[in-house]
Amino acid sequence: MTMRLYDRSSRTLAYADLDPVLRQAVERHAEERLLGAVAPVAVVDTRSISLKRRGLFRRGEPEHRTVGLLLPHALIVLTSGAERGVVVKSTRLADIAAIRRQDPQLVLDTGFSVEARWDGARAVSWFLALGDDPAGRAFHETLHDAVVAARQRG
Repeated sequence: MTMRLYDRSSRTLAYADLDPVLRQAVERHAEERLLGAVAPVAVVDTRSISLKRRGLFRRGEPEHRTVGLLLPHALIVLTSGAERGVVVKSTRLADIAAIRRQDPQLVLDTGFSVEARWDGARAVSWFLALGDDPAGRAFHETLHDAVVAARQRG
């Protein structure tokens, strides 16, 4: 039996409206990775609430945020939570090999995995949490179109 692990809700956001601490982490990451100025064409902010039962063997945080920032040439993903702190990853759109939804037979989730060379390392899959709502679907579609366009440009 497949169960949902998270209740997720997404909203579009102007980059200027992102929490200043998170914006600073993104800009520091972009500077370190030589991504240039952070001028996103799309920003999505997703709140994830764990639906796992609380108890002795419960793992993970009860709640965390995921922010996806689509730049003209790159994708930046930031996750933040009380226990994990702030984690920022990025990949160039041309380095994205696949965008895959989770297998609903294994886990029911509304985000998707992005297989890419994250932070210039070897190709790995990183999960981008999104809500099954207009903001989450719009970001997924916009990212998909941007990756297709990046591949066509070569």
